[in-house]
Amino acid sequence: MLLDEAVYQSLPESKKALYLHQWLQGLPQVISDTPKAELKEKQKLFAGQLQAQLNAALGPPLRTALAQAFVTLYSMGDTFSLHDTIGKCCDIIRAREDVGVSSTNKLTSIECLGALFEHHGRMAGSLFLEIMQLFLKVQKVQEYRAEILNAMGCVVVGLGTSSSSVQKEIYKSIRTGLGDKSMLVRSAAAKCGIQLSKCSTFLYSQELDAVSNSCLKALEGSNYEVRCSVAAFLGTLVSLTQKPLPPSLKGKVKLPSLEEALLILSNGFIRGASMFMKAGGADLLKTGTASREVRVGITQAYTTFLAEMGGAWAEKHLPSLISHVLDLAYHTRTTSTHIDAVYSRKCVSFILRFLCGKLLSESAQLLAAKHLCSLVCQRVAAVQGAEPPADSQGQAPPSSTSTSSAAPEKAITILQHLLICSVLEVSALVCTLNTAALPLVADDSAVDGTGGMASKKAPPLLEALGVVLSHHSRGARLAGAWCLRCVGVALPSQLSRLLDFCLGLMRESPGAVYGCAYAMAALMGTVRQSELGMPSAKAKELFQVAQDLIHVSEDSEQHTASRMQSGWSLLSAYISMGPTYVRALVPALLGLWKNFFPHSMKQLKEELSKESLSSLTFLLEQRTGVLSAIVSFLRFCGDLVTPEIAKRLLMPLESALAMLSGFPALVKVHGVQLKALGTLLKLRLYQAFSLMSPAIFEDCLNTLLKELVMEFTLADNLANTTTSLLRSMCHPDDSILLGSWLEETDQQEVEDQLQPNSAAGSGALEHDPSCLYLHPFEGTRPPGPLPLGVAVIDAAIVLFGKAFPTVTMKHRQQLLGHFEDCIRQAKSARLQAIQINIFTAFLVALKNLVEVKSVLGQPELLGKAYGLIASALTNPEPILRCAAGEALGRMSQVGGDASFVTSMVQTSFDTLKSTQDPIARTGHALVLGCLHRYVGGMGSGHHLQSSVSVLQTVAKDTASPLVQVWALHALALIADCGGPMFRNYVEPTLTLVFNLLVTIPTSTSADVHKCLGKCLNALITTLGPELQDSSPSMRSTRNTCLASCTIIREHPNPVVRSAAIGCFQQLQLFASSYVSLPATVPPLCELLDSPHLLLRRAGANCLRQFIQREAKVVWAAANRKGGRTGLEYTVLAKLDSETDPKLCEDLREILFSLLTSLAPEDPMRWLLLCNGVLSASAERVASGGGKGVAASASAEGGHDEEGDDDTKFTSEEDATPAATRIAPRWPTKVFAVECSRKIYGVCRSESAHFDLSLAQKRCKEKGGDFLVMHLSELVKTSFIAATANVVQLRLAGYEVLRDVIQLFQATPDPDYAGHVLLEQYQAQVVAALRPAFSADTPPHVTAMACQVCSEWLGSGVSRNIGDLQRVQQLLVSSLEKLRRERREAAVYGEAVATMESLAVLKAWAELYIKVSEGSGRDTTSKLPSAVTKEDFQIEEDSPSNGMELLDPHLPSLSQYWLGALRDHAYLTLPTQYGSQLPLGAFYTAEVSESVKPYYASNWTSLLLATATWLASTGFEEENRTPAGGMQQPLLPSSVPTLPLPTRHDLRQERFSLVLCLAVQTLCTPATLDCPQTTSHCLRALRGLLRAGYARTELTRDPQLAVEAISVLHRLMITCQSPDMQLVTMEIALLVGESLAEAAKHPHAHSADTVAGKKPFGKEECLDPAKSCVYGLLQVAASFLLRVVEGLRPKGSSAASYPAIVGGANQQGVLEAMSQIAVKLLVLATGCCAPPICTLVLPLVLHMLLAVLSCRSGNETLALSCLQSLQCLCGQLPLSDVEVGGRVVGLLRSCLVSVVEEPNMSYPMSREMKLSVVAVLLLVPAPVCPPASELFGSCVRMFESCISAGDSKLQLKVLLTCESLFKSCKQNNVAYHFIHRLGPLVVGVVEASAKSEAAFDTAVVTKACLVLEGLLDMVAEGQRTALMGFVVPLFIRLLADPASTSLASKQRKVIHDHVLHSLKQTGPKYPAAFKAVMQNAPQAKQQLEAAIRAEQAPSSKSGQVGRTGMERSDSKAPAIKLKMDFSNFK
Repeated sequence: MLLDEAVYQSLPESKKALYLHQWLQGLPQVISDTPKAELKEKQKLFAGQLQAQLNAALGPPLRTALAQAFVTLYSMGDTFSLHDTIGKCCDIIRAREDVGVSSTNKLTSIECLGALFEHHGRMAGSLFLEIMQLFLKVQKVQEYRAEILNAMGCVVVGLGTSSSSVQKEIYKSIRTGLGDKSMLVRSAAAKCGIQLSKCSTFLYSQELDAVSNSCLKALEGSNYEVRCSVAAFLGTLVSLTQKPLPPSLKGKVKLPSLEEALLILSNGFIRGASMFMKAGGADLLKTGTASREVRVGITQAYTTFLAEMGGAWAEKHLPSLISHVLDLAYHTRTTSTHIDAVYSRKCVSFILRFLCGKLLSESAQLLAAKHLCSLVCQRVAAVQGAEPPADSQGQAPPSSTSTSSAAPEKAITILQHLLICSVLEVSALVCTLNTAALPLVADDSAVDGTGGMASKKAPPLLEALGVVLSHHSRGARLAGAWCLRCVGVALPSQLSRLLDFCLGLMRESPGAVYGCAYAMAALMGTVRQSELGMPSAKAKELFQVAQDLIHVSEDSEQHTASRMQSGWSLLSAYISMGPTYVRALVPALLGLWKNFFPHSMKQLKEELSKESLSSLTFLLEQRTGVLSAIVSFLRFCGDLVTPEIAKRLLMPLESALAMLSGFPALVKVHGVQLKALGTLLKLRLYQAFSLMSPAIFEDCLNTLLKELVMEFTLADNLANTTTSLLRSMCHPDDSILLGSWLEETDQQEVEDQLQPNSAAGSGALEHDPSCLYLHPFEGTRPPGPLPLGVAVIDAAIVLFGKAFPTVTMKHRQQLLGHFEDCIRQAKSARLQAIQINIFTAFLVALKNLVEVKSVLGQPELLGKAYGLIASALTNPEPILRCAAGEALGRMSQVGGDASFVTSMVQTSFDTLKSTQDPIARTGHALVLGCLHRYVGGMGSGHHLQSSVSVLQTVAKDTASPLVQVWALHALALIADCGGPMFRNYVEPTLTLVFNLLVTIPTSTSADVHKCLGKCLNALITTLGPELQDSSPSMRSTRNTCLASCTIIREHPNPVVRSAAIGCFQQLQLFASSYVSLPATVPPLCELLDSPHLLLRRAGANCLRQFIQREAKVVWAAANRKGGRTGLEYTVLAKLDSETDPKLCEDLREILFSLLTSLAPEDPMRWLLLCNGVLSASAERVASGGGKGVAASASAEGGHDEEGDDDTKFTSEEDATPAATRIAPRWPTKVFAVECSRKIYGVCRSESAHFDLSLAQKRCKEKGGDFLVMHLSELVKTSFIAATANVVQLRLAGYEVLRDVIQLFQATPDPDYAGHVLLEQYQAQVVAALRPAFSADTPPHVTAMACQVCSEWLGSGVSRNIGDLQRVQQLLVSSLEKLRRERREAAVYGEAVATMESLAVLKAWAELYIKVSEGSGRDTTSKLPSAVTKEDFQIEEDSPSNGMELLDPHLPSLSQYWLGALRDHAYLTLPTQYGSQLPLGAFYTAEVSESVKPYYASNWTSLLLATATWLASTGFEEENRTPAGGMQQPLLPSSVPTLPLPTRHDLRQERFSLVLCLAVQTLCTPATLDCPQTTSHCLRALRGLLRAGYARTELTRDPQLAVEAISVLHRLMITCQSPDMQLVTMEIALLVGESLAEAAKHPHAHSADTVAGKKPFGKEECLDPAKSCVYGLLQVAASFLLRVVEGLRPKGSSAASYPAIVGGANQQGVLEAMSQIAVKLLVLATGCCAPPICTLVLPLVLHMLLAVLSCRSGNETLALSCLQSLQCLCGQLPLSDVEVGGRVVGLLRSCLVSVVEEPNMSYPMSREMKLSVVAVLLLVPAPVCPPASELFGSCVRMFESCISAGDSKLQLKVLLTCESLFKSCKQNNVAYHFIHRLGPLVVGVVEASAKSEAAFDTAVVTKACLVLEGLLDMVAEGQRTALMGFVVPLFIRLLADPASTSLASKQRKVIHDHVLHSLKQTGPKYPAAFKAVMQNAPQAKQQLEAAIRAEQAPSSKSGQVGRTGMERSDSKAPAIKLKMDFSNFK
């Protein structure tokens, strides 16, 4: 705890600051952990050490740490020395600087005093008067002013109301500070004022006007920080006037009313600070206008005021708030010029967006939109009646004094801005509400008292838009058009209806033509991003309207020009819909465009010389429209632009370019009236050329370049117009230098108008109406086209950069020389404008040179370019210096000369060393950074040391913070790109960074700290994983990094703090063990509520990274408080209010990462979180909100809102805002549904989540929670989402409902045997699905619902026929949508109809597949193992499966499936056949390209269903009429009737369609990337080939079979899924069986042979390209080589044959595939002709033996192999004269390979050898000649096996002998084996007869059976002799009758078997048996004794049996009674 003075003093000066910082930074934690007694003992010494630091020269970070240490000390310990510490601080402040007290010491004391009073002010209250007097005295010094104000704020916080005696003095200091020149002082004063306002009522009661005046003055010339602080102060003050006073002050203090409070803000917005300056008199008040800084600040004050009041209060006062804010735009002072009007509108829209977008709930937003619509109608009606506009309360707005006396025309002109703001806010609300905004455009009919329809009132939005589109103001009309585009995007289902509305309004009101045309153009702009499209009939109607408007004659009719403009806008918008709608019209469009331009230069000159002003105006409008259409065509129909079309397009463009060359002369003749039209023509021309390749317009490039250069060098432009592209052309990393970080603030929309050299804030719709359909739709903001003058310069610069790489070197040099001349001749402001434009153009050109990998030119050209750029390095404008550095960096890439780069670097070195000019030093410092950035670390390595040393020296120059900023930024760039080469410079650079951090005052420049943070980040990245090293040097480096990060994190600037967070991210990434997450995470969570977007972004991104690595630790650290304030609740709440896409993405990823890591352990916590979001009520308990809005809407719109309960609020006056909670918005609800699905996904691996019995068991044993225990909540979640009024939420709901069905469909209900849990929720499922099939439901919703229906019906949950039919009827109703008549009458695009039809067919197909495969009828197949099938009893009234519901519809469904498959087949053809395609069943020719994705995503399911249907009945079924009276409307009636195909043709077509589609798809390599497609195609092939007709058809064309087998072989090699490989093998087996059958019966189908092709027969040639046998062998070998190592070539690597891994039942799959493989070998051999058989047989035998040797332990596989071998031997051509001998020889060789010892080729077990030998020996051919060595080997093998002593082996030998002996009649070799092996068998029997030891009864019994078999086979004459040997041998096996009871069990078994055999043999052969018995009397006696002994027990057993039967009568009854009746009386 104490500072080690000795160690501290021994450290070098460079390390003392770090040591002291570490000590002070760790003190709070150390003090907290120190016991009280020890702390009390050391407190005096410790306080002395801290007080000693007051006299040290501490930098700002150390001052803050020291103050925090004092606070912690007196918080945890005693406060005895508190007064002493305060006194020492006061003494230091009072002391003069000439006595050894520096300003740094005083600043330290001031900060410590502030911190002590903030936390311990009550204890030091007696000193605060003295302190305040001291502060007021010191405040006079400028250096201490900001710190004093901060300290005063801390004193106020600590003392609260106790500081009332000095509050007046503090207030005076605040007012003085607000007027200070220093921005830092103004900001500190505003922050102090916020603290003072919380405990001083006089600020917002008595002094409100004065404070407001001071705030407005502070906003004059302010920067961003001051505007934020002052706006927060003023907004807080105004909000306090509307909050209730404390009870003690009620009646004593009068607060302003809401109108008076808002009037203060509005007057500040309109007039600025001049409204309070009375010295100027009344004239000054009239002319005062607020500056832009003031308006932006007041705008932020409005948002602060509204945020302080909250959403409930805002809803209560919504009408008055909206009217007040809109009146800001309805004033002459805010709209005096066009640019002022644009800026004012942006401010007003910003306020409205904050009010309606962030504070209101969705229901209130709908009400606000209705109110705005009513307000528009009311204001327009009032102005058109020449009445002064009134607000919603009936009072004149602030602007009424300036408009009431004005003419109606002027009032209408001013009103346009109010209308624009209103309509744009409605547009944003519609985008926010999405489909929930349907009431705004839906018809609402009132019902009269009799129940009839009394009147039909127009929807509120359409009524308002009708007024706006007819307004004379162009801006208002365009705003209305944009609003309609927003409606079209949010409500795509209403597109046709909205177009009809516009067409109707156009016809009714001629003055609305212009507005309606742009509205329709905006609506057409939504088509390309809409899922629902536009009907082709409607599109054709619009095209005709456009043509009618275009073809107007030039006359004096009113609205001629506007009609023509409208027509071209409509045509351009029509083209923007894309190739689907334009392809057929391309020839007509090209001809149309050509006709509007002269065909020669002569015609052009004549045309321009004769035209009048009006004619020229008309002509320019006309040709501008043509160019607009061409631009639209090139941008959106680029696929249609062929070289020929491009050539034809170039003709009008060249004509327009020629027209521009003579345009200056026309302006001189006719005046500047033509200039705007000419500029617009240039803009369209430049845009068109930019969309074309420079090679196309190469011939006119010189003329074009001349026009471009004249444009951006302002040759014909007197205004100093600059481009807006320069900032975007500079590197994003340079935003610190340019202030571009303001683009990452919440106030960017209004702050843009204050940025220098940027036109970003001046965008407005009226600048370029084409943005309505050209610009993509992004967010809620309308597009902001720049003013025409800026836009045309931007277009010229872009086109110049694109064309520059094609310019010759000579012309490049001329261009650069011309640029130098332009800059040299320009003066002052014009010089700067020209420089900006030229530098931007040159940067664009350099960037394009890099992209095309070209060079700039020769050294002379490089020198000229450098001379042009170098002059800007000393320009006072930062953006020009930055652009110059960027240009030099780019030049290093395209210079192509290393010496040029070296010379540039040396020049910058010399300048930095020699000059002291700050501007020059900044420019050349940046040059070094840019050169390293673009050349790279390796390319600039030889300059690295010099660059770093120079920049480090410059960065130490504290005299110029500006130079420090640029030098540090350059140093950070070098460190960023230097990589490992910068490693040697890390330590000195890091020391420099730390020293600057601890010495530079915070008040100096925040930009320095921003660059320090960026530099620190680059250094940490360079160190990387080295930070984990534990060496002393790295420990010191790591500590420095951590200390630097901590210092930056405490900086007040948000940009600096965000850089610190990035540094912590890097540290956690590279050295996570040294970053304490429990200490780091809570501050990051607090940042999510920061008022700065930068900090919220940085905090969310950092949390995302931390959670991805340590989710549990981060979550525990963030949720220490628990409750509903945890991290997950904060994230969900922020998603409702945040609009930044990047931030929202990070927030979603945070929750997703938490779910992935934590949901498996506690899923219900997270599911309840999601359910809470979805179940949150939309009702708001607010104070008067809905009542006020509804009343105002009724008053202003004249409509009765009664009965509209959906949009009203029920509120009470005494409701408290604390009870208000905005319900989650629909995007958050959609995200909650996605989270639910994520939870299901992460829980899939745990079976207990989906088995209730198992879950209950786990809960009893271990506790925990499982999904299945809350199934009702899961169903409720999906039901709520699926029945929402927002389409996106409905779609998400159906997806999660499908997940629930899939996961729980087989979960049994333990309480009801035979039932599943989901049966309880059938009603909810049906109720959720039914609305999706209504007529007004969008098609994509119906499509998703069909998939859920299919899933439900196929799941087997519902087994009652009635329950099934309720859902099935929904699917049946969807079939009606397949009828062509319905599709032609649809209001959506034809592609959407195709999408819906295919989705319906897919749902039916998947249902049919499930039912056919048994998943729908066998629910027990998916049950847990603990549940048996017997537990489920199917109800009697339920169908056995779902096929009964499908059968009536299969005839029609099958035809639909086949039609869709034909469509898909046609669409997969190359594009050159597009014109030849027949009419599709479900698509039209116009949409053939756009529907391909729909077919691609659905056709595989249709293919599988069709194949399944064909395999079952399809090939045999005759044509039938579809069930239900449903005809087959696949073709329209206009198609001529074709001859009906024959039954054979129909079957052949179906077979070919399915087979070819599947095979073609499987041939495509990309198919493997989609496992589902591969699986469906394989299963379809398998199902198809199970049909007999299909197998027959396959063999009719052998080449077809070859192709199919080739595809299967390719899949076996490339596909890695075992399941798919098994299906592939099954298909190959089916093909092989088909071929084998055809080979056996070659003439069975000769009548059906394909023309010119021979049917399959036994192959006589092994051509790989034509042989089926070769293909089958390939398929089998490709698998066997991967599983049987013995088949692989010697020396081959295992990587060449990857193992088959995966699958739930891998071993079973491999076994099945192995069996199929060996069968394929046999089938392939059977398909060979005898000559080919001899070629194939060695390979097949080798593979079979290899499999047997490798898999001999697998009995099933071994048996299959042996059977295959036996089958193979049975089908060999042994009797063939030519090859029979060769075949026998091959079999003999095989036998030799098996019996040879030792067996190196095929190592098998003896049992397996015996089996193989038996199979080969049984071949009816001399495989093993008796006299051969092979025969002897076989006999020796048998002998060795018999003598081995292994009973199993002996038994196998005997079985083999038995088989051999029985084959003696077919095989003469068998007799020889009998002679040799018979004695072996006899020996086995004799051994058992002699042996007293244990023996195997099975072996002896089998030996006896073999001998018995010999008796049957021997000839009659020899039987007596053999029997004379066998019978005595058997009798010897009989046991002695006297000792039978004592014999062993084995002996008894043998005895019984032998006795039974002898009893059978005697009657069978009586003569021979009698002769044997006579010759062996002893044996006869022994046999007789055995027979008598057998009969004796049987008689006894008969008696026992009878006794037993008698006793059995008295046994207990078989049926046991459950009730005991023994005591019944």
